[in-house]
Amino acid sequence: MRRLITLVLLLLCAACGQQANISDSVALADATFTQSAQPTSAVSPTSSLVTVLATSFDNVTVQDGITHQFLSVSGRMITLGSQRLLAFEYRDSASAEAEARRFSRDGAWIEHNGIPTLVNWIATPHLYRDESLLVIYVGDDASTLNLLDRVLGREFAGGANPYAVAMQVEP
Repeated sequence: MRRLITLVLLLLCAACGQQANISDSVALADATFTQSAQPTSAVSPTSSLVTVLATSFDNVTVQDGITHQFLSVSGRMITLGSQRLLAFEYRDSASAEAEARRFSRDGAWIEHNGIPTLVNWIATPHLYRDESLLVIYVGDDASTLNLLDRVLGREFAGGANPYAVAMQVEP
């Protein structure tokens, strides 16, 4: 989260050539990219992420109320052009860490109700965590992966793609 806030401030200051107030930036991000803008007094990890991503993508949209059958909180879908991310905010870093530990290292399995369960991803999963934020990107777009690595750090799980072999067709 601190990494996100710092990056947001640096990018905004560099773009504007002025000093930036982080709460103004987050309010602007909420008003520009969400369906219903709400004033906030605290910096939301997802709003900070959206603000940073919007500096690299022309078309960023956010959809609220996204659920994942294996996760305990609802999240937001962030669309970056043709790429989609799922962002889930937890009440604190410990809650996000506990949820993240349920995933296998390759992202193919998650412990659900005490039972390892195979997740049927449609492409390669990449899972990131930054304090109370858990972000899932399912895809292989190199520029998206590079941006997420810069913004959120190295993924904590991911890389499993059972469809990779089936998708390789010889001429």
